[in-house]
Amino acid sequence: MNLTRGMRRAGFAAAGLMLLLLLTAGVYFAAHYNPAPLSAAEITTEVDVLNDEAAVQGPHFKFADTDLRRRHLALFTKVERGEVVSDSDAMQYRLLYQDILYGQQSFFLRFDKELKVLTDVGMSDSNNVGGKGIAGSHDHHDASARANYADLRAQLDLVAGTSSSAASIYHGLLAYKDTRDIIFHLAPAAHSKSVPYVAPTAAPRDTLDTLFETMLREYKLAQFEPLNSP
Repeated sequence: MNLTRGMRRAGFAAAGLMLLLLLTAGVYFAAHYNPAPLSAAEITTEVDVLNDEAAVQGPHFKFADTDLRRRHLALFTKVERGEVVSDSDAMQYRLLYQDILYGQQSFFLRFDKELKVLTDVGMSDSNNVGGKGIAGSHDHHDASARANYADLRAQLDLVAGTSSSAASIYHGLLAYKDTRDIIFHLAPAAHSKSVPYVAPTAAPRDTLDTLFETMLREYKLAQFEPLNSP
């Protein structure tokens, strides 16, 4: 028993050492790596890939129950091919999609501490599936994206306020993660059950605030448009 415990502790220590070495190497590499900024076209391509991964590839193939996908294969494949989906099919799809996301909620929470689970949102507002509100406890994409954006701003402030290259890299990586997480919240939002956009109570502080809220509002408008429409 003592031998087993000792081996386990040694294993944990070895894993910790390996992680520390990898982090140190990563920080050193990042401090000496200065690539050219991405072009607008490269950023657009990356955003398109992230949107497709978050909205379709993940929910349809990684998270959807095999039997659920089999029973609704024609509908799922229509969305995957990029075909415009009728209003009635879109309503059915968005309800199925909402259940898929709900089933993975605890999994998503492991990777994004800004994910906001809210209960019975907008129950007096018309939703995009012919009813009212979002009943139950679900990741509310708007609140989650806004939380990620708030953390993004905080990380950028920390980057600007430090003279340490290691700290700058660390906070820069967290800011980059927040940027991706915003897309991971909003891309599936257009496919799921929801209620209309609600503007923030505070006015935008600057151009970045305005850009974020404009993007959020456009994703919200997409929730009420036919799936895969222009």
